Amino acid sequence: MFLGTNIGKRVKRLFYEDDNGRQRLFCYDNLKFLLIFCVVLGHFLDDHTIQSGGTDNERIDDIINDIFVFVYAFHMPCFLFISGLFDKKRDKLNFDSLLFYIIMGLLLNIEISFAQMLFLDDKSDNYFSLLNVDGVYWFVFALAAYKTLCYLLRYADPKLIMTLSVLLALFSGYDDELGEWLSLSRIIVFFPFYYAGSLIDPQKLMNVTRRLWVKLLSLSAAAVWYYFCFYRSEKVLWLRRLFTGKNPYSKIQLPNCEFWHRGLAMLISAALCIALISLVPNIRLPFVSKFGKRTFQVYFLHRPVIYWLEYALITEEIQRIYPNSWWIVLIAASMAITIVLSAEIFQKPFDAALRAISRGRAEIIDENKNEESVIK
Repeated sequence: MFLGTNIGKRVKRLFYEDDNGRQRLFCYDNLKFLLIFCVVLGHFLDDHTIQSGGTDNERIDDIINDIFVFVYAFHMPCFLFISGLFDKKRDKLNFDSLLFYIIMGLLLNIEISFAQMLFLDDKSDNYFSLLNVDGVYWFVFALAAYKTLCYLLRYADPKLIMTLSVLLALFSGYDDELGEWLSLSRIIVFFPFYYAGSLIDPQKLMNVTRRLWVKLLSLSAAAVWYYFCFYRSEKVLWLRRLFTGKNPYSKIQLPNCEFWHRGLAMLISAALCIALISLVPNIRLPFVSKFGKRTFQVYFLHRPVIYWLEYALITEEIQRIYPNSWWIVLIAASMAITIVLSAEIFQKPFDAALRAISRGRAEIIDENKNEESVIK
């Protein structure tokens, strides 16, 4: 009897409860860990191929490009979709959360700019720009923008907003001036994913995606995308710049790129998002589920680590030792970086920053109330 009770409690915690005994959907934690690993991997490999003009090994370049188009199709759209899934409070705008994201975005901008000036060879570039928000920090500013937009649009018809947001994403590609200024292009292109998530109940979505026919369709969609990326990459490689969300149609390596090409990219991303939610297990996985709750710190810290590894010539040494398989070593290194930066010790500064912001705002509110009482 006692043994059966213990097994029942363990099974319950494995599938339903977190460490505090509250019901938790582990699928989303597990998926977020996978997504943040894909972010680190994409940035790690990008510096050695696309940005540097490629390697001396054409086969390796092809493999890296295949990985890029495969990963970029889903990692940021899915991240934003999940963020929207758990942003349901519309009656009140959380200024503490907004201020936190804005401050963290500015600090991340400064952090990466400093790392570039310190580690990269070309010191003549002006790395820091306050308004041209290029690089990983766009995501933090986008979260603040999306939370504000969802609050302002809380009384609007969701179907109308969803339709307009998709149309704006499709036609924004004709404006060459959007680009990286305040991340407007990315904010516009990825907003439908965040907004769609904000309209859906996470538990209901989980129930639907756990059905057998959905899993079979999801597995088929993932297999088809894998096939095209790694065996017919010439058919889909042009989609990579569309998947980033920041490039206008004039910069897409495709003759006469139009709005329907971006529509195709968005449909692929949406299908892969649902497929991942369906296929990722909804059980507590050792380390993965816990680390999946700490993705922000990995996102904030991983870029300087990559710059340091490049500056120390560690990645170049890996390429020299393993000329035909160095990309496998970098995949393992990306996983190691993700795991290390997911440690609890790296979470503490961000928790402290959020507490300081909340306490500071509370003190300002109290002071304003006291002033009002004195005036009265």
